[in-house]
Amino acid sequence: MNIDYLKNYIVIVESNNISDASKKLFIAQPSLSNQIKYLEEQYGCKLIHRSGRVIKLTKGGKILYEKSKQIIKAYNESFVEIQNLKHKSGGTLNIAIPPTVYKELIDKNFLEFSKKHPDVALNIYETNASNAQEYLDNDICELAITNANISNIEKYNVKELAKESFKVFLPIDSPLNQKDELHITDLKNLHFAIPRAYISNIYEHASLYKIDLKIDVITTTTRGALEISKLKNIAAIVPLPEDENLNANCKLLKLDDFNVYTRKLIWKKETELSLISKEFIECIEEIFN
Repeated sequence: MNIDYLKNYIVIVESNNISDASKKLFIAQPSLSNQIKYLEEQYGCKLIHRSGRVIKLTKGGKILYEKSKQIIKAYNESFVEIQNLKHKSGGTLNIAIPPTVYKELIDKNFLEFSKKHPDVALNIYETNASNAQEYLDNDICELAITNANISNIEKYNVKELAKESFKVFLPIDSPLNQKDELHITDLKNLHFAIPRAYISNIYEHASLYKIDLKIDVITTTTRGALEISKLKNIAAIVPLPEDENLNANCKLLKLDDFNVYTRKLIWKKETELSLISKEFIECIEEIFN
């Protein structure tokens, strides 16, 4: 049996419908349906009932869900132990990172590590904070880099990498490109694309100055906001580490007393990490300390 089928089954159950699981796993919905059908044929029983978009587990489905978590945990633990036996420099680093991968993020977090460990393969999952938590909780990844607020943060070890500020990406022809930094009052005549996780924060500050922001596009990811802003020739507001600027059209947005976001490395507490993950954490600590 393909171990990934059990991993995907866990995500399907915890998503409560196949459509959401498909988006989280980046696997077509028909493929996931076929995987469930395969599992049902293997075990000779119905695992789930569908009621509209929502799924309901049968007794057999509940048993498989609980046992799958145990199987995946044992599989990952054996993988870690065997990997650590092999040799110090080899193996695979399984890590989730934000969908928008800037050169600075790669340089700061992976360049030095890759120099020290050229034989280590990188298995990178580009995903949002919510999915990154699921990947950690389901032992798909051992580490995650995220800038969004994390629910149940007490479950994770946290290493802060960089404080973030909001940046505005302007159209090329905007007269605001003449400024070094922007205030919320500068934005009253612009149209925007903004990731939904940050809208309430931006709206809150705009309301303080009675600014009615024109938000044309709401996206899930920072990458989506940036790409659609270029397509529609509008501005985008996204959080970035304070020393990261992608181009001359990227301007710092000065906000008073806003909720600070931080880019951070997280991993589950009370979990035995692979040697590769431990070495990545050590490398990160050397860079940011």
